[in-house]
Amino acid sequence: MASIMNPFCLSILLIYLQAIFCQEDLVEMEPDRPLAPPIGWVKTGCAPLSATVSSRMVFQTVGIDELEATVDDISNPCSPNYGQWLNQTEIEEITAVRPSQVSIVQEYLKQFVDCNNVTLDAGGISFTTTVGQMNQIYHTTLNAYTNVNGTHKIKTVYIMDSYFLPEDVASVILLEGAATVFPLAGWPSTSKPPYYQVPMKPPFQDDEQIELLEAQFSPKPQRGSWNNSCGGPCRGLWTPRSLRTLYNITSVKTSDKGLKMGVASFSSQYFVPSELQTFSRSCDESVNARSTNFNDPAFCSTGRTTCSEGHLDSQLASALTQPTYGGLYVFDNYVEFYQWASAVNRMADPPHVFSVSYGSNETASSSAYKLAVNFELLKMAARGITVLFASGDFGAYGIPFSKETSEFDTPVFPASSPWITSVGGTQLNDRTLSAEESCSNYSGGAFSDFFNVPDYQADSVEHYLSRKQRQTFVGRGYPDISAVDGSDFAYCIRNYGDWYRTGGTSASAPVVASMIALLNQVRARVQGPRLGFINPWLYWAAANFPEAFNDVTRGSNHADSATGHPAASGWDPCSGLGTIRFDGLRRIIEKWEENGIPQCPVIRPSTKPPTSTKPPTKPPTKPPTKPPTATPSTTQPPTTTPSTQPPTTTPYTTQPPTTTPPPTTTANYNYGGATPTPQPYKPPFIIKKPVYFNTIPPSSQYIYEKQPDADSTIHRLKTKVRSTAEQDE
Repeated sequence: MASIMNPFCLSILLIYLQAIFCQEDLVEMEPDRPLAPPIGWVKTGCAPLSATVSSRMVFQTVGIDELEATVDDISNPCSPNYGQWLNQTEIEEITAVRPSQVSIVQEYLKQFVDCNNVTLDAGGISFTTTVGQMNQIYHTTLNAYTNVNGTHKIKTVYIMDSYFLPEDVASVILLEGAATVFPLAGWPSTSKPPYYQVPMKPPFQDDEQIELLEAQFSPKPQRGSWNNSCGGPCRGLWTPRSLRTLYNITSVKTSDKGLKMGVASFSSQYFVPSELQTFSRSCDESVNARSTNFNDPAFCSTGRTTCSEGHLDSQLASALTQPTYGGLYVFDNYVEFYQWASAVNRMADPPHVFSVSYGSNETASSSAYKLAVNFELLKMAARGITVLFASGDFGAYGIPFSKETSEFDTPVFPASSPWITSVGGTQLNDRTLSAEESCSNYSGGAFSDFFNVPDYQADSVEHYLSRKQRQTFVGRGYPDISAVDGSDFAYCIRNYGDWYRTGGTSASAPVVASMIALLNQVRARVQGPRLGFINPWLYWAAANFPEAFNDVTRGSNHADSATGHPAASGWDPCSGLGTIRFDGLRRIIEKWEENGIPQCPVIRPSTKPPTSTKPPTKPPTKPPTKPPTATPSTTQPPTTTPSTQPPTTTPYTTQPPTTTPPPTTTANYNYGGATPTPQPYKPPFIIKKPVYFNTIPPSSQYIYEKQPDADSTIHRLKTKVRSTAEQDE
């Protein structure tokens, strides 16, 4: 009897008895979720049953068809409704879950959770409870994982094994969004040259000393022929002034003080205000940035790469948009994409342009997670928010940890989402600012295995595939646009108390985002709506005004491998539509309001269904899934081993077809209007390999590392779910 009374075993026994005697029909949630921990995380045992944790039940997607049709209309530059973006209330009316469905979840949770610890909002239900109760609610086991590579502020996290919900609850819930995935990691650094990690020390003005210092590296750092504009060792490197010259970025007056720009920061990436001020003084730029969530400058002192991304984004974007914009809004301390996107959609007055330099492979997350994130991105598009994501720094090979594990045409998410603008990378063909650009070897670009080709790029993708005889590729192609990524001449920024080289599409994204933010002010000056979801407008402009773009026709994103996607005239999956000539797009906007919309329509849906060597198949029908049988033991409860052969399935399309309801053993995703109709669960193609996974934020199950500074109180264990009002502040 003593062994049965062991707390761990007792918890599992209760779950088992509940399933047997209550005769619950349980549904496995996120059956294609990778369970293997990412590199750097080690399982240390079961989570303590008495520990306080957070959970979020994310509602099914409701009204997705109506919302997609609306966005297609109001983002089409040839539509009379162009630019009539929706407000927060209008979107919530379209996507609201029925009260009767919410009641199903609330009644279920009453068995386990104090109502005072439950928060309801338009997107889901959040609550706090103990690990023991979580195990019972989700018929699972929470395990403790420790970060051992020292690159993340979060050191311990509690993550669930496979989890299950009663059939009626599963019909309302898309996924559990707090204890199912690991914190988002930044781009791996294996594609970066070694000199990126070395500060550029004085003497700054002595070219001979700089040459001697740089000669020790292989490959040797390259510099352009232009002069230094930042006072430090930035001669021939990318600075705000050289970027303005390259892309003809002309000054823009502030016409609408209500317009705002933001950058999203993850992976414990913060920024140090003093570094921003030094960059401002040295480069003679008017720079200002403010944190909207939780900035931790002290954490930036723990390593050279700890906050390099935060400094790159804040310094570039704030410099390029000032003084037109009063300040850059830095959305820091977020853990993963859904947490950030849903927080933005809960804001009454969010920024109108976002730059995001993070991503993970499509195969690194479940179908439900990608659907949840994409739905939030669709809402942002409907509100007229321009969201730009870096396309990745490993060419057509996704985000590999080594060449042995990389595969050609591995798509990256959210760069592959049809509701964002994906930004690739280019490099100059010689050392002058008048040189033509080539696609960078490391520019992220591929075809999605999850999202179909959207209408706005159907003709462009079909044209590329037919010319390159690559009809075997299907799905949404990315990137959409590009900018120099520093693979030839690095970006020069302040970091860790010194000047550093950096680069990648992490730099390209804020450059393009800044130009879009400035173009919004041009639109405001001529009394036009902001650009909002910009992809249909970009493809329309490229087709009608090619002189507003630098068409990139050379290069391939082979990432030093044998195969890559080659650049070509028009759109290609290496550089997208090429790079922007800011003055050209500015003239289009100014003439547009004067003369009306010329040459419409150009964008039209493709009349041919995509063909693929990956034929779609129906998800296999299986008997009702029961939780694993637990056997009382004196040791830790059994853990679920991930399947090495996930089912072959079809890609999710942006226009789900009408089908018959699925078997009751499969989680139903709801689409439609006020009365949603169950639709079949549609995960992506076969998962090729387990890769690290980024997702929803556990609050208290994230244990933060304390810093040696005894006076610092910002490093603490979070034990409560922050309210919606707090997150919106």
